[in-house]
Amino acid sequence: MFLIRNKKTEEWLSILDDDGRVRRRGHTHAKLSKTEPPRLFISKQGAKFALRAWLSGRITVHRNYGGPWEEQENEDWRTEKDETRIAEDMEIRECEIVLK
Repeated sequence: MFLIRNKKTEEWLSILDDDGRVRRRGHTHAKLSKTEPPRLFISKQGAKFALRAWLSGRITVHRNYGGPWEEQENEDWRTEKDETRIAEDMEIRECEIVLK
């Protein structure tokens, strides 16, 4: 297993987002924490993809619906850069889960 960690603060990327909800997909709204459960990855490559997305900033998608059946017509994707997310501060660490 792998997790993403800030080398300076020793906080890890949590499975919870900024609103305290569990993220089932996506990584850009995840927060750093020492107390919340970490987001775990089964591969180092998966952790690398997640870290790259997280470093890019928070991505939001606004969908506009219209038409006679309210079918999806348009998606507006936006990335909000976060200057506190610094690549050099982050690392991917291998970890193991120990059940007692």
